[in-house]
Amino acid sequence: VINKFGPQIDSFLNKLLKQNNLSTEYTTKVVPIISIGTKGYIGAAQVTGPASSIEQVKAVAQVEGSFNGMVRVKGLVPVDSTNPVGASRVQGVGVSAIIDLKI
Repeated sequence: VINKFGPQIDSFLNKLLKQNNLSTEYTTKVVPIISIGTKGYIGAAQVTGPASSIEQVKAVAQVEGSFNGMVRVKGLVPVDSTNPVGASRVQGVGVSAIIDLKI
């Protein structure tokens, strides 16, 4: 779904954010979210940053943990591969939106 509709979803998100005075001057792109520890896609995210850095982003890695057994935390990190094994963080890029896919 992301490979096919990613650019349209990205455009929709940019319009939505602009309508709410939350637009960005940086480049954006929609990529899959991958969970560390599995190879399956679990959703999608819009990433934002300089064009040269956005070109390197292939996915957003999700890392989950528990803090004191009372708080669930999720780290979302733009990475340079859709394979979570050996993926490296892309510096200077942030996650600007989370996309839930209906299955």
